[in-house]
Amino acid sequence: MDYKQVRYFVHVADLRNMTRASSVLGISQPALSRQMKLLEQELGTELFHRHGHGVVLTGDGALFLDQCTRLLAQFEDVRGVFKRTRKRSRLTGSVGIGMPVLMIRMFADPFVASFKESYPGISLRIAEGFSALLHEWLLSGSMDLAILYGVRSSKVLIQERLLVEDLVLISPPDAPFARADRSIHLREIGNMPIILPHRPHALRSIVDQTGFKPADVIEVDALTLMIELARAGKGATLLPRLAVNYLAPGEVVAVPLADAGMNWDLTLCYSSLRPLSEAGKEARRAIRSEVARLVTSGRWPARLATDFPI
Repeated sequence: MDYKQVRYFVHVADLRNMTRASSVLGISQPALSRQMKLLEQELGTELFHRHGHGVVLTGDGALFLDQCTRLLAQFEDVRGVFKRTRKRSRLTGSVGIGMPVLMIRMFADPFVASFKESYPGISLRIAEGFSALLHEWLLSGSMDLAILYGVRSSKVLIQERLLVEDLVLISPPDAPFARADRSIHLREIGNMPIILPHRPHALRSIVDQTGFKPADVIEVDALTLMIELARAGKGATLLPRLAVNYLAPGEVVAVPLADAGMNWDLTLCYSSLRPLSEAGKEARRAIRSEVARLVTSGRWPARLATDFPI
């Protein structure tokens, strides 16, 4: 029994007629009938009841058909894997990807390693920055893809929501409200300075929508400095939990927030005015796959967007 016989058998079983099956398969009807006879002899059972108008499967024939359809599906899966592998190995080009500072520490290393293994001919350029800068790079064509926080709707950007992150208040351990087991409202920080980026950063918009009017804002456009100032007791800052996962316990406290809307979207964006190259399309698929892996494995404390692109 070989692949050709199995394929022939499935066509005969589906069409229930040797003549029609032979026409579809491009072989003569006698040759097809001979192959089916050889198959029955090898299996030691009749697969068809033959009559003047065609054929009908026997009980053994129906069982064999079930096994054959699974076998052919598995074969096509294997063949597809190798076709995709050959396609990947032949792809060449360069892809620029902009990532927020918050995610690059965790995401970039496994993503780049996996991508280079799958697409050895594609050169990656990874750049980090706040979303406003990444947005500018994307519009100017300096980057092919960018992952942005809190992106506004745009007619020139195609946007695919990836995940949603809850924001927490990163505070010094000795702050009176510094308890990781109890949610607080932003107003409960009292007169403690809050460390935030300059407007129009998404964090400023999120704070504004709560109605909270901080007594003192320390404006900092550097993530590491925002965290260091909080650790040094200079104030509290607003970030997703991922931002401080690398710190030792007790250096800061991540306080849950009870205010409504204390989360933001992470969105994969690319220009609607410049079609993605084949290399760019593969990078887009790989980004989505790696995000899903990190979130579902629990390594990324977030949840996939309800409209996550499959």
